[in-house]
Amino acid sequence: MKVLDKHRHNKPIITRACFTLGNLTFSGDTANKNVEESHRVITSDTGIPLLLKLLDMYDENEKKKKEQKYIQETEDLLTRLIRLIANVSTYKKHGEQIVCSPSMVRLVDIVQRKSILQCEELVLNIVRCISNLSFYAVSNTEKTTPLFEDQVKLAKLLAPLILYDHPDAVMESCRAFGNLSRDPQVRQWMSERRVDEAIMILLGHSRMDIVRSVCGILINLSNDEQNRHAKALHGASIVERLLEVLDHADIELVILILQMLFNLSFLDNMFTSHQIQHLHETIQGMLLYLQEQEQMVEYREQVEDQPQYDPDGVVRLRQVSTSLLNQLNVLRYE
Repeated sequence: MKVLDKHRHNKPIITRACFTLGNLTFSGDTANKNVEESHRVITSDTGIPLLLKLLDMYDENEKKKKEQKYIQETEDLLTRLIRLIANVSTYKKHGEQIVCSPSMVRLVDIVQRKSILQCEELVLNIVRCISNLSFYAVSNTEKTTPLFEDQVKLAKLLAPLILYDHPDAVMESCRAFGNLSRDPQVRQWMSERRVDEAIMILLGHSRMDIVRSVCGILINLSNDEQNRHAKALHGASIVERLLEVLDHADIELVILILQMLFNLSFLDNMFTSHQIQHLHETIQGMLLYLQEQEQMVEYREQVEDQPQYDPDGVVRLRQVSTSLLNQLNVLRYE
């Protein structure tokens, strides 16, 4: 961080330093000591403000210059810098600080003037940063978050990436929509522009992390008080699609699918009698399997012998399974 501060006007040094720090702060394992130390240094009282100042400075410089070489060098720097900010924002304390900064509005401006076809890595890092920050925006209503003041505008910006030919772009845009779709105005816009229909197509995606994100979005849509998405959900044969995914889903995805099916059970004419019967039998078999697994763990008295056993997940799965089973019983006798 001292290097960034001392050489803030030296593009090659800033680019290289951001690249190195980006690698150090990128890890799915938040317990990694090296990663924790990197975040401690970067998120000191001066660390985050410095990164935001660099974003302001180089974004302004890039807009003023006309030379292609300068623009290319600055784009490369912004790519590394925004990746670093995106990585740092995955930590709650840091993300809450960053999302409140007016500097983050620059992300929208950059995406609007850059083509993903020409600046794919830069745009992908921006989308990932927006995706990471969207969690703090929807969960923190007490503080102003300039980037998310107009969530419909953000939704319009991210929508073209939903079906883009790059799985990471699809993944990050879906993650962002998972949070943005909690907003009634965003859901209204999604219905008007048929974005909800495009998202449903992704239930057939080969990447399960994308399917999980899609299910999160669909849960928000099915919770809409005005049922704006009921027609799209019915037209997409959503129940049949969810049942197909259910056959090869992990426990986390199964929970999401069952929650989605539970929500759908309150909408008119969503289930056929065959689907109700099939789902009823599937859930009964699932509950029996969970009971057998718990008895096995209790008998062995060592959860370590059950590497795929997730106690918290099992509790949540049983709860949503039981709720859906009760609702299916209601539908069977209507």
